[in-house]
Amino acid sequence: MGKKSREKKNRELSQKLDNPYFELQENEGFPRQLFVYASKAQAFLAFWNGINHWEEYLTQHPVRTLLGIGITVFGAFKTEEMQRELTTHAHKNPHHNYDIANIKTNGAYNTIRNPIYLGFMVGDVGIALIAPSLETILAGAAAIGFKLATVHQEEKRLTAQFGDEYKAYCESTPRWIPKLSYFQDKMSQYAIKHPTLTHIVNSLGGI
Repeated sequence: MGKKSREKKNRELSQKLDNPYFELQENEGFPRQLFVYASKAQAFLAFWNGINHWEEYLTQHPVRTLLGIGITVFGAFKTEEMQRELTTHAHKNPHHNYDIANIKTNGAYNTIRNPIYLGFMVGDVGIALIAPSLETILAGAAAIGFKLATVHQEEKRLTAQFGDEYKAYCESTPRWIPKLSYFQDKMSQYAIKHPTLTHIVNSLGGI
């Protein structure tokens, strides 16, 4: 099926109100909106705490603060990079998610299925490290929880759209953490030999 034919099929598919794909798109909006609100609340709380306690954070906990800033910036950078990569493959629809004519399996999506959401969650962790108050931690935990719920809804929608093709992609590509072989290749590439790190890689690879 050609690109234009796939796009036409997708448009027709999304216009049928009784189609499960369309219904799943609508259901996705609820957790997505909640994680946006929770993330904004966490960022605001961290900013407010930073204004009031910046001297304490920088003088008494400089390593934690700088680590949090670094993680947050890294998460934001990778999220933006992955969003640009996906934008070349898809377009946003009225439900604020992406319509795709075929499954994207190259680039970062060849390693894990949800690189954008992973970048978001890395940023949530970083913000909690910068200003680790109860409020920022709870808001960050809520944001991560709603992101996980959104991913669950997205994967149901993609399964409804692509069927066995998407199921096969899920079987071959982990949701969050690359397969063991990915880490082993990276460790070999950089000549890293550490028993504890190797044990962690063996335990987590392929989630």
